[in-house]
Amino acid sequence: MSLKKHLLFMARYNIWASQEIRRFVKTHEKKYPKILDTPVSGLPFSTVRNVLAHIWAADQVWYSRMKNLSEVQTKDGSIRLSTKELYTYWVDNHENEGKYGDIFKNEDSDKIFTALQESGQAWIDIIETQFKTDEEIIQKEFSYFSTGGVSHKSFFYEVFGSVVPFFFFNKKLKIKRKCTNNNNNKIEVKYQ
Repeated sequence: MSLKKHLLFMARYNIWASQEIRRFVKTHEKKYPKILDTPVSGLPFSTVRNVLAHIWAADQVWYSRMKNLSEVQTKDGSIRLSTKELYTYWVDNHENEGKYGDIFKNEDSDKIFTALQESGQAWIDIIETQFKTDEEIIQKEFSYFSTGGVSHKSFFYEVFGSVVPFFFFNKKLKIKRKCTNNNNNKIEVKYQ
């Protein structure tokens, strides 16, 4: 398999995996309306909303660097951030550090998953339109500034390999109803 086909496979897998999480959320959302914000044991960033926002934000950081954008947004404009604001989620000791869920704070699951779908499609579009050969992928280098303002250079395939979050979806989310004396509606979501 060529490198280009492999990267396209990874990007398409990423979209498929997002759709699987969407199906999980949609299946349980009516019964458990707070499913996106329920703490999940074993999951990085503690909730599904935080993880999905982190994935979208990481995609947008790298996409904005490649395209030299000063702002990122969803196609419908409902989620819009300057790249400067977006970077604050990674800056140590910043008030936004690690609070990825705030990006999607007021968004329902449909908007979140639409944003992830658009983001995944943007990677496919870059691979399909900017590269004809594997050699071009290997040689494509770009310059950017880190969130701390330091100048860097990276190769496209290195960035893409670290951004596409296929690792997150190799495990499964499982939901379990937890009955307690105080609240029969409590749920436990596990990442296994």
